[in-house]
Amino acid sequence: MAENSGFGHGPAANGGRRPAVVTALAGVLLVEAAGLLAATVVLVVDLIAAPALSVASAVALAAFCALAAVWLVVMARAVVAGRAWVRGATVVVQVLLAAVAITALQSGAVLLAILLAIVAIAALVLVFTPAAVSALGGRERGH
Repeated sequence: MAENSGFGHGPAANGGRRPAVVTALAGVLLVEAAGLLAATVVLVVDLIAAPALSVASAVALAAFCALAAVWLVVMARAVVAGRAWVRGATVVVQVLLAAVAITALQSGAVLLAILLAIVAIAALVLVFTPAAVSALGGRERGH
């Protein structure tokens, strides 16, 4: 097998087919992006409907959510392309998402906390499957 260049192996490493877990991981990242996009819309509508105590903070939060949604789309594309860097980025995002889930649980938003935790755990499980590690530029055992 070809040496790991740091950019992953992509679908070609699997005879031209992408492993199902890689497609599923990209899907989970896109679901997270959609959730952040929805949060961005809610924040903008709230800002328009009822002026915030700090307009600058409200605008910054909406902008951050929008940028995070774009970043998740970039990550999903990197997963599909087989880029190795996306494994680390996925772990970081999921750990942050788990922290948000804990905060949501502590604030009484139990359903939201459960949904966030499920998505974060799903992404973490998928990114560490042997097929995903191999497809995303991981080294095989013995190499």
